[in-house]
Formats: sequence, C-alpha cells, structure tokens
Amino acid sequence: MRKRSAKTTAKSTEAIAETAAKVKETVKTAAKKVEASAPAEKTAEVVKEVVNKAPEVVQKAEKTVKTATKTATRTVRKAAGTRVKEVSLEIFETNVSLKDVEKAVKKAVADKGLTGDISIYINAERRAAYYTVNQEGSDEYKVDLGNL
Repeated sequence: MRKRSAKTTAKSTEAIAETAAKVKETVKTAAKKVEASAPAEKTAEVVKEVVNKAPEVVQKAEKTVKTATKTATRTVRKAAGTRVKEVSLEIFETNVSLKDVEKAVKKAVADKGLTGDISIYINAERRAAYYTVNQEGSDEYKVDLGNL
C-alpha cells in the first residue's frame, strides 16, 4: 500500500467533493435538457431514470469523500507521532493491559449471552474488573484480573 501525504490526501478529498457537486449539477442540467427537447412521456421516463440513478452516484461520491477524509486524518495523526499504544494498570502484584481487561469483559458478556452497552469498573483492592450491561449489574458480572 502506497503512503500518501496529508496534503495529497486533502487534495484528493477536495477533488472528490467537487466531482460529487458536478455530478449533482450534471443531473439537474440533463433533466432540464431532456425536458426541453423530448416529448412529455419520453421526458418523464428519462428524468425518472436520471433521478433514480443520481442518489447512487452521489452516495458513492460521498462515501469516497468520507474514506479519503478518514485516511487523511490517520495520515496527519501518524505524521504528528503522538499516539497511545497501550495503557497498563499495575496494582499490587498484578500488571494488566486495559485492552486485555476490555477483551476479557467482552468475552464474559458474550458467554453470558448479554448484549448492550458495557461499562467497566476496576476495583484495585479486589483485583477485579466489574461490569454492567445496559446499566444493570450482578455479583456475577466480574473478571478476575489475576487470571489475565
């Protein structure tokens, strides 16, 4: 995969946005031309066809713009060089990564067949991560940090 500079990605994003605007304008212009030069029945068919395809084209262009914007944002962040790689928690004789805690809690939630928003609470004294699902908890909703 070829690396792009933030400047190049930004220019690409601008070009895609301009193209999307041009596509919208072209659809409007085409509809007007067809309306002016064709019989009413034919005009209606052509206009419907153009109008039906326009959202797809615009949607694809907008998706491309969003992707290019995300890529540009990532490129700028990488260029800045500041990024948190990992956060670890050292409590008593336990050293655990917060990513590992999150994975363990997600697995425990899935094993229990629960779904929804998860909140995690770490109790250093008990060396456990307690969690709630949709703001509902239980004594069983915990992960032992010593086992991670």
